[in-house]
Amino acid sequence: MIASKVASKVGGRYDIVRHLGEGRFSQVWLGIDSTTQEHVAVKVESFQQDNYLLQHESEILKELNVQRQEQGIAKWFYYGEDNVNQYMVSELLGKTIQAQLETCGGKFHVTTVLLIAEQIQLRIQYLHARGFIHRDIKPENFMFGVAHKAHHLYLIDFGLAKQYFDLQHINMKNNLSLTGTARYASINALRGCEQSRRDDLEAIGYMLIYLIRGSLPWSGLAGNTAEEKYKNILAKKTSS
Repeated sequence: MIASKVASKVGGRYDIVRHLGEGRFSQVWLGIDSTTQEHVAVKVESFQQDNYLLQHESEILKELNVQRQEQGIAKWFYYGEDNVNQYMVSELLGKTIQAQLETCGGKFHVTTVLLIAEQIQLRIQYLHARGFIHRDIKPENFMFGVAHKAHHLYLIDFGLAKQYFDLQHINMKNNLSLTGTARYASINALRGCEQSRRDDLEAIGYMLIYLIRGSLPWSGLAGNTAEEKYKNILAKKTSS
């Protein structure tokens, strides 16, 4: 459910200016830091939905900001709540890879994809080194920076991310529901296996192929239910 009754000021400091976009669970608004006058991104998620992802995402992004500011990880500024919504304030970014792809006719040149792949590898390496896996790798979850950082690629949206290592690696599990986006999900993820680092890497591989080709062999596969659709995608992936 999309957030409603968005506050005009968040955290007593960040003024809401205008709506920028929305996803399945949240909205993103342009904000202004009343102290520094800098533009920021304000992500808003309603309490009137079953799944609350924003607090979890905020905690991970804040953790990734600890020690030093890593290139390609947005700055975290604030998390708070009111009676209706949750709010997270972070660094304002530019277009997603998907949006940029659409302005380029639906495909990137191989050289462009190689440059993108180099930055993606560094982002996922940092995330994994901090003990987390992303679990929703897709073109919409990578964004370019703005101004002098327009050539920097950022990894975003940690709502489905999970800690895979804390003193020891998480245990293997089976018969799990799919977490993430079926188009880019690994074969094991579609089979219901507990995800780990290799599943992020496999998803990146599918995404890079998509950026070059503009589609994947299983793009557009349908099913009467989500489970049937996932089964059809899995069959196509294992036979391709």
